[in-house]
This record gives sequence, structure tokens and C-alpha cells, in this order.
Amino acid sequence: MKNIIISIAIGVALLVIGWLLIELGVIKFKTNDKFNDGIILDDNTSLEVTPIYDGDITTVTNETEYVEGNETPTIPAPTPTPTPTPVTPTPTPTPTPTTPATPTPENKPKITVAFEESSYSCNAGEEITTNVYVTNITDVKSSELPGVKSYSSSDKNLATVEKHPNLTAKCLGCVTVLIKCKKAGNPTLTVTYTDGSKAKANVTVAESKPVAHIQFGSPGYACTKGAKITTSITMESLVEDSIVSYTSENTKVATVTKSSAQPKCPGCVGIDINCIGTGTTNLVAQTANGGTATSAVTVNNGKVWFEKSTFTCTEGDTFEFLVRAGRVTEDQDYVPVMVSEVTSSNTKGLSMRKPTMVTECIDCTNYAVTCRKAGSYTLTAKNNLGATATATVQVNAASNSITFSPSSISCSAGKIVSVVIKYNPKLESVYTITDPTIAKAVQSGIQMNDSLSLDISCLKKGTTTLKYTLLNGYEKSLNITVK
Repeated sequence: MKNIIISIAIGVALLVIGWLLIELGVIKFKTNDKFNDGIILDDNTSLEVTPIYDGDITTVTNETEYVEGNETPTIPAPTPTPTPTPVTPTPTPTPTPTTPATPTPENKPKITVAFEESSYSCNAGEEITTNVYVTNITDVKSSELPGVKSYSSSDKNLATVEKHPNLTAKCLGCVTVLIKCKKAGNPTLTVTYTDGSKAKANVTVAESKPVAHIQFGSPGYACTKGAKITTSITMESLVEDSIVSYTSENTKVATVTKSSAQPKCPGCVGIDINCIGTGTTNLVAQTANGGTATSAVTVNNGKVWFEKSTFTCTEGDTFEFLVRAGRVTEDQDYVPVMVSEVTSSNTKGLSMRKPTMVTECIDCTNYAVTCRKAGSYTLTAKNNLGATATATVQVNAASNSITFSPSSISCSAGKIVSVVIKYNPKLESVYTITDPTIAKAVQSGIQMNDSLSLDISCLKKGTTTLKYTLLNGYEKSLNITVK
């Protein structure tokens, strides 16, 4: 009984609760002609109820249950609205930076390097100067050209290669090298560039051949500028091909070359010494294994000289002198030497000219000199090769005199009067009239060595002066009066 009461109380409570929920709008019923078919919750969630009717209500499917004989249905608590699970936003993945693709290196053409010769031969103790050349560089920038990384030898006891200490190659990327031959053998020399390129050369080193003696045909030579001396170098225990160089310490003085003429001595090498300019230099011949020969050569430019070293004269005098030229040495080939010119240090005091009658000699020339003004002067003679000689001329002062005949002139306008002037020394002279509007002077006849004749034309009334001046500065005047 107690259980029945409790069930009824619970049922009533559920009904009250259901009514309140309906009133509050929490629960809504859908109806049709037969039976309520669902419950709509306030949040629009519907509970479907499907009735099964077969007379007496025993059970109702889904959540509502009716017990036979119990009018109050047991309404189960509504299924709670499921709380939506919050969706955790998927984080946007941080983009992984893309590593740029490594560019494919440009396919640059590789250079090619090689020795000037693929193989070399030498005697022990000799040195060879040669070059290593770079090719296939058309598309390579000069700034990208590799340099030499190392020099090596397969056997340093036999031969070595190194950069030449004094010479520099003049081609792009090239290098001048020095091969030192040390001992008999066949080493391989290698020059390696920084890009890995290698130049190789084989060297055949032979034992050195002793040189007993080598010398020029003379310890010294003398020649005239422009001449050539053909001589020889004497050798012992040495073949001609072993001489590898002929040099001159001063090629402006002389040079030495192998002669095309066959030397007259056995075992000799013919050479030509070319005499180029004045001075002295040493000539050097060198053999492949270090033997040397040296000889000095002195080149002159011939000579020129006066027949006298000093001359004396008086103002107004004229004299002649002779100048000669010739060779200092007897050269193998003839070099003509002749007088080319003679000059005066002051032509106003000492003038020169070639006389009408020339002395006939091959190596001499005569000149005429006029002593014009007192003083000391220098004559300089030169030959065609540049040799010079000097002589001194002392000119003494003469007794100066000028006389007019007549000593004065008086004339009427329109008249002409002649005057004769005698003078000493016998030098060039000039005359002037201070006022040419009053009188005019004109030379009449030929001027003699010591006199001059003038015609004076009287033009208008007045007084003027005729001045006569010698080259040495001495002068006198003549008065002219026109009435």
C-alpha cells in the first residue's frame, strides 16, 4: 500500500512538472486525429512518440511507459540536449620556407696549358729559358684566368723548373720559366695552375762537356765608326753548336754576330763585329755549358785636324788655311773620312769662305778667312763621322783712317759733285747722309779694296753730313752745303 501511495505521488509530481513545462513552453505536443505523436522541446528538439494501440494500453514504445491499471503515465526525464563539443580550430600550418634551388654552375671552358716545347735537351750545369703558354681562352675573362700554383719535378736532383727571376712573359696567362739542368737523367717537369690544369715537359739531361779554352781572336779591337771587323773565337774540346749567345754590353757602340764567312782556323767560329758609335764596350760569347770569352772593342769616328793650331792676322787681312781628315785605325773595310764643315765662333769678327782655287787632295779642304774685327776667335772643323778639331785665330786692330777728297762740298741746288773716300783697314763699310732731302749720295764705279767713289747730288738749299763707317766701328764725316 505504501508503495502504491509513493507511486501515485511521484506520478502526480511528474504531471505537475510536465504541466509547468508545457505552460512555460518548454515542452510542446504535436497532435493528430488519433494521438499525440511527439514532443517538441523549447530548443526545437523534438521527441517522437509512436503509439501502439491494441485496446488496452500496456506499453508505449520510445521513452513513455504506461502500466496497465495505472492511469498516470510515467514520463521519463527528457534526454538532455547534448552539449556540443567545442571544435578546436586546426592551426594553419606555418609554411616551410622553400630553399631556392642551387643554380647549376656555368660550364666554363677549361684552359689548356703547355710548355713551349714538349721536350728539352741540355747538359748538366746548363739553364734553359722557355715559356708555358695558355690556350683555349677565347671565352674566359682575363680576370678569371688561373695563375700558377706550383712548379715541380719528378726528380729535383736531375732538373728543376721555376719562374724566371728576371723575365716576364708578354702573353695573357703565360709564364716564363727557367729550367735548371743538374745531373744526367730524364726527369719530367710540371707546372700546375690553380684550376688544376697542368703543363708537362720531358727533359733529357746529359753530362756536361768540359771546355778547355775559349777566347776571341784578339783581346781587344779598334775600328772606325761604320766599319766591320770579321774575326773568330777559338775553342778547344767544343763543337761550334755549343756557342749559344753573342752579346755586347753596349749595343750603341758595337754588336757581335756569327759571321757568314768561314773562319780560317780549325775549331774556330767566325764572328762579325759591327762598329756603330764612338766609345768602348765588351763583347761576350757564351757556351751552353757556361764557358765564356770576352773582348773589348773601341770605336772611333776618325779624325780631323788643322794644318796649324793658331793663326794671327790684322783687321782687314785675308788668309787661307788647310783642314785634313782621316782614319785613326786601318779597318778591314774602307770607311771614307772627309772634312764636312768649318765654322767660326763669331762671323762678324772672323768670316770664312771657300777660295776660288781649291787645293786638290782627297782628305783635305782649304778655306779663306777675312779678319774683320780685333779679337780672339775659334775655328771648328768636323768630319763626316762626327770627329772635331779646333784652331785659334787672333785678330789684331789696324790703324784706322778715313780721308775724303775733297774734304768738304759746297754746291748749288741741281749740281752733282764727286767725292773719293779712302779708308783703312780694308773692310766692308757703309755710308749715310743725315738729311737726304738736301743731298743724295750714289756709288759711282767699282769699290776698290781700300777706296770708294760717290756722286753727291745737291737737291735744295741747306746743310747736311755724309757719314762713312768701317765694319770695326771707326767713322768720319763730310760736311755738305747746298746754296
